Order: sequence, then structure tokens, then C-alpha cells
Amino acid sequence: MRVLFIFSICDFITPEKPLQVQEQMQFGISYISSLLKSKGHTTDLLILTHETKKKVIFETIREFKPKLICFTSVASEYEFIKDTAKAIKRAFPRIYLLAGGPHISLNPEIAIRDDFDAICIGEGEYPALELVQQLEKGGVPAKISNLWIKTKGNIEKNPTRDFVQELDSLPFPDRKIWQRWIEDTNTRHAIILGRGCPFQCSYCSNHALKKLATGKYVRFRSADNVVDELKQLLKDFPSIEEIYFEVETIGANNDFALDLCRKLEQFNKDQKKLSYGVNLRIIPGAKYDELFKAFKKANFKFINVGIESGSQKIREKMLRRFYSNKDIIQAVRLAKKYGLKVYTYIIVGLPGESLKDFQESIRCCRLCQPDGLLYGIFFPYPGTDIYQYCKDNNLLPKKIDNRLERSKAVLDLPGFPRREIQKQNDWFFYNVYKGYRPLHVTLGHVVYRKLRSNYLLNKIFRKASRNALVKRLLNRVKKASY
Repeated sequence: MRVLFIFSICDFITPEKPLQVQEQMQFGISYISSLLKSKGHTTDLLILTHETKKKVIFETIREFKPKLICFTSVASEYEFIKDTAKAIKRAFPRIYLLAGGPHISLNPEIAIRDDFDAICIGEGEYPALELVQQLEKGGVPAKISNLWIKTKGNIEKNPTRDFVQELDSLPFPDRKIWQRWIEDTNTRHAIILGRGCPFQCSYCSNHALKKLATGKYVRFRSADNVVDELKQLLKDFPSIEEIYFEVETIGANNDFALDLCRKLEQFNKDQKKLSYGVNLRIIPGAKYDELFKAFKKANFKFINVGIESGSQKIREKMLRRFYSNKDIIQAVRLAKKYGLKVYTYIIVGLPGESLKDFQESIRCCRLCQPDGLLYGIFFPYPGTDIYQYCKDNNLLPKKIDNRLERSKAVLDLPGFPRREIQKQNDWFFYNVYKGYRPLHVTLGHVVYRKLRSNYLLNKIFRKASRNALVKRLLNRVKKASY
């Protein structure tokens, strides 16, 4: 059977090549597609931008002739996705429409009212496969765990199945369907190490997704399985030099992390020497010497560390993240001792945060002097605990504008007004690296952030970025920044 996946993105340079790098590939679609292909089905992918014409969508459907179209959506893309589904259902009423993704899993009562024939709650590989098998036989889909299915005048709300426990049993993700949508296919690839997170951060969807099904939620693949995927990846993309290991935190399973490092060290001797990066959450009292030493031997080049806020009060009270600034600074300095670059995550304008609180984020980062900053403005995602906090405390605007998600402030806080949140976001890079990096680099980031936070200027910027000269200039700024 033919299955078409639809994925949308609002932050893009060109509609024809909306993804800039390999890392933007979405794993949910990729794993479902690979499983369907392993069972003999045919899949394709259509990536939409908010500039994509309906004509393009309809032409793709007429040419590919899918019997099933699968949508995925995060909160900021849902309005666009549901409008797209509505247009498709009107033009092609006989095509079955399935929707999934974190936003739909956490807000099923809302999603089922729209033009989808079924929605998926939780992991989608085997529910999608069962749906395809039933549709292929010509029957009316029914009794598929994880799916809410529309029937005549009713909704069949099936229970969820256990989380997939043996991740090694899944075929490697389908990367081929993404390649025609990626501008630079020679960039580093991402490999997912596991699923789930043991922590309960209020702003993250993991604490809510964990409640959707039974079975162990935090799961890792075997190190051997990861290395097998590396070997396959090297066959398909022999020019690759770097891999990013996608996982909530590799520190959730230290035994796995050390085993993986040993296997990667051997892989680099036997195959091709690749470099690696990964996420690591700070845990109070953790001894990182052994892990960082193993990283160095395995040729890890960087780690991403979530500080989120430099205010311990905000971290503990609002985010449920329990570690001190001393813990952060010690971990960053130790990582640098072992030759690792460190990139830190920061959220600007958190609920309950004041300008004084945020200045602690600046101070913490100035002390750490990370090799790069990964930061953005807080955005309230429905289904998370912190969204409910915002709602209960009347912090949400009547209408949340998601067009410039995490680039434009949406909350107006008592101690941190919207305009000040925007200003601090625009000047954050400058304030952290002032005196440490060239003035033209720090001020260049201010200009870049201001362009990204204005609707009209952002549109002009995206069009200008298509120019080869501008691209080269932007690449020079990036190299000077990291």
C-alpha cells in the first residue's frame, strides 16, 4: 500500500529545500516509514512550508496516489496541519487521514474533532502498521491499540499498548525519504540512542508522555545496535565526518554510555574515525571524570548541557531541575579539561522569572564561557505542566501567536515585561561574550536575533539568505561564533 507522510516547518530558507541540515530529519516519521517499508509497503514524504500552495499538495497526492496520509504535529504547527488536512479531505474524501505527534498525543480530545479519520496517541510504529494492514484488506479500521478511530457517528477510543521495549527490534530509520528536502546533505547526521527521560521537567512533554502507556518509559538501544546503524550510515553516506547522538540525556544510563564509548573507540579504529556529540543533563554529585575520559577516547567533540536558567530558585520552583550553579560550572570546566566543547541551553522569560533572575543566567554563562549558546524565548506548549501553571495564573494571552515560536516573546510577566524579555533575548549572546569575543561577532548576533523576531524582517532575511554571497557571510559568522 502507498503511504504519504506530511511534515511541516515554518523556519526555512527555500520551500524546495526547507531543511538546511540532516539533523532536522524527524525520527517519528522515519521509524514508521522504515517499518512499513520492511513489510513491503511504499512510502513517500511531502514537507510543507507555510508558503506551500494547495496546488502543490494536490499534485503530489494525484501523482503518488496514497491510500493513507500520515500527519505529525507539534503545538506550533497544529493549526497549519489541521487546515491542510481539511483541504485534503475535501478534495480527496476517500483517502484515510491519520495524525500523530506529541501535540496530538497530549491533546487528543481537540485533535479528534478535526478532519482526521484517526489519531495516534503515543508511539506510532505498530499502530500505523496495523492500520495499513486493515486498510489494505479493504475493511473498516477497528480495535487498534493507540488509535482513536472515527466510526459512523462515534469515536472508538482504543487503549494504548505498552511502550516498545526492545528498540533494537525496530529497523533503522528511513533517511532516504528526507534527502530531496535537505539543502546541504553533507552535514552531520543524528542517530537516536533511546527514548524517554527519567526527569520531570515542567516545560517538557516527557512527564506527560510517560503517562500515556505502560511499560518501561526510559529505554536505550544496545551499543552494538547503534554501531550497526553507524556502519549502515557510512555505507549510505560515505562522506560523513560527524554524528550527533539524539537522546534526552546520555547520563540516564551510565553503563550504556561507557559501553557505547568503548564500541565507538573500536569502530573508529576499524572503520572510519568519526567525531560525536550528545546531550548531558547535570546531576548533583555525579562523578563525570570516567564518562568524560571515555568520551575523549571515543572522539566525542562536544556535549550539550541544559542550564535553562541561571537562577536556582527558578530552576527548582518552576522547572523542577535540582542542581546548583556550582554543579554546572564544575561540570563545564571538567568537560573542557577533557577537550570537550560545551554548548549550553538557556530559556529566556520563564514564568515567575524577573529581570534580576535572568541576569543570573547571564552571570552563570559568563562564568562558564561555553563554546556556544543554544537559547530562545519560553513558549507555553499545551499539555505540559508549565502551560497549566501559566493558565492557572492568567499569564497566557487571549491568542498565542506561534509564527515566530521561541524567537518572539508571548508572555508579559509581572517582573519581566514582554518588551524586556525580547530585549534580553536579542542581547543575550552579546552580554555573555562581551569582552571575550570580537565586537563584530557579538553585535552581529544582536542584529541576527532582531531580524528573526520581526515578521517582515524575518521574511526578508529568509529570502536574502538564498543569495550565495549572504550564505557565505552567515557561515563566516557561525564559524566565528562557535
